[in-house]
Amino acid sequence: MPGSCCEGGLYVLVDFISCKGEAISWYCCRFGSCIPTDCGAGGSLDTSKFKCDEVTTSIVQTAIGATTVSLQVHDGRITGNYDCSAPGASCCGGAGGACAVISGVCDDVIVPITGLDT
Repeated sequence: MPGSCCEGGLYVLVDFISCKGEAISWYCCRFGSCIPTDCGAGGSLDTSKFKCDEVTTSIVQTAIGATTVSLQVHDGRITGNYDCSAPGASCCGGAGGACAVISGVCDDVIVPITGLDT
């Protein structure tokens, strides 16, 4: 269960603004690595999918000792690497033909956690 990763864990700020200078369409935590807790100004949280929509910055909770979080990210300006319609594949967002081959979806985006004070 994705929620079990983080009880009593760290809160980390994820900043997407440098990706394109404005909000990205959506992102979600993957592989139980984190839980979004705040989607920032203008963003919206979908707790059922561990996902933020229209987000520039977000706060995620992750396990104590984690050095990275794994995300799936979508935006129309991103050259994607993931086919959401392939057998066995899944996307956190999008609908219909929004996630096609070489879509704007990038899967297993590894985000290092830096600047921790221990």
